[in-house]
Amino acid sequence: MYTTLDKLKLHLGIEFSDESKDELLEYLIEDSTKDIENECGRSFERNTFTEYFCGNGSQVIYLKNRPVISITSVTINSGESGSLNTLIETIAASNCDIVDTAAIFYSGGFPDGRALEEGIVGKYPDPSKTSRNITITYVGGYILPGEEDSDFPADLEGACIELCKHKYPYSVQNRNVVSEQIADYKVQYGKSTEYEKDGIPIRVMRILKRYKGAVI
Repeated sequence: MYTTLDKLKLHLGIEFSDESKDELLEYLIEDSTKDIENECGRSFERNTFTEYFCGNGSQVIYLKNRPVISITSVTINSGESGSLNTLIETIAASNCDIVDTAAIFYSGGFPDGRALEEGIVGKYPDPSKTSRNITITYVGGYILPGEEDSDFPADLEGACIELCKHKYPYSVQNRNVVSEQIADYKVQYGKSTEYEKDGIPIRVMRILKRYKGAVI
């Protein structure tokens, strides 16, 4: 999960010893974590991932589950129709470099997986006949909050906490109240400055935008 029960309690002003709402809070954390993953199109938990790509001759391929920690294996298949599983080459992980914890660099270049068709001026890629001829397995993502040596980004955890607070049914933001006044003190609860997108406050969306998966 992308925050801890104790941290959420701290932000909600709930005593750590008060366990009366723990089940609800744990549900909110789990639900908000799923919302973040769905919005960003990826998991942020450190794990081993395998991705498939259509090579285009480039030396660099951007990976989805950043930060990239290590490369496990890189294989190149034939890419021909009906024989995608025909192994052509295995590239030693030691021959690849990680670029800015986001991409893999191979000096030999990743072979083209696009089928080339004869055209008027020569051969050109046919988008309808491409093959994902590159398979990359790697370790990526973050160590989650509450775990030893966690490197989870503070702003991303903050987004999870804000989303939990937004969903918390006892929060003043969730009351159907436009304003409250006590003596000379008045508070306005307007929705105009913090509109929602698919149930996620804009202030949270701004943070999640930084962590959207790479577009390949």
